[in-house]
Amino acid sequence: MLTLDDILILPGGVSVDERALADEVRGESFALNAAGAVVVACQGRPLGDAAAELRERFGLTREQAERDVLSFAWLLNRALLANIVRPGRAPLALVRFLAVAVRLLPLGIVPPMLNRRQHLDTATAGRVARGTLAAAAPRSLVATVGGLFLSAPLLPGDGGASVGSWLALGAAIGVGVALHELGHALALGGLPAALVTSGLALSILYPRSTRRRVAAISLAGPALPAAIALLLATVALAIGVPLVATIACPLAAHALTVTLAGRDGRTVCRS
Repeated sequence: MLTLDDILILPGGVSVDERALADEVRGESFALNAAGAVVVACQGRPLGDAAAELRERFGLTREQAERDVLSFAWLLNRALLANIVRPGRAPLALVRFLAVAVRLLPLGIVPPMLNRRQHLDTATAGRVARGTLAAAAPRSLVATVGGLFLSAPLLPGDGGASVGSWLALGAAIGVGVALHELGHALALGGLPAALVTSGLALSILYPRSTRRRVAAISLAGPALPAAIALLLATVALAIGVPLVATIACPLAAHALTVTLAGRDGRTVCRS
């Protein structure tokens, strides 16, 4: 999936010290051998440059050097220690990914996505909200469009009210996705953190903590949209507006993620 034109970049929160990568979020250090140090030293340049450095320093063949560099860059990305920047426009990168996916489809293999790690400023709630909502925006948009598509047969278009309910339902599905991630992020309480995206998947990286705190962070995600759903349902009963109750439904559904069927629920059980 990687090419020699791709560029390795250390994300915020990861620094190189002598022959080790220090991760300030996880509070851990990862040793580098001589070859690994060369690759990391070439960050910001095409991976082909790192392969040329390896050939010159260690007398490797071209094939060996290129294979080792690409494998190591992929390993760093999977470990959330490096981002991979692909030259060219995003649509072209998408086309390349789809081309690989089509070739692997007959084998029943889904090509893995690259991880992208970015620093999350947890100094204030406002900064947490800005960083998290910006990262969650693409996923939220896709959830909105998907919600509109799936719910269209349930809402007959026989007037403005039906169309309004349909749009409100789709918007609530998308907003709920963003609120869920925001709930997790707000519960960090100032812990150093990073946002990790892989395709449309979004997760939060933070230091190892006590079981109670991990459980609290996990529960805070579904708790935020569920709490807003409860408030909206109360308002709907008070003013008698069904549209408000419609908006509350997809938000309330986030409570289901605290069961064993959801990632949050499984995390709570393990903590």
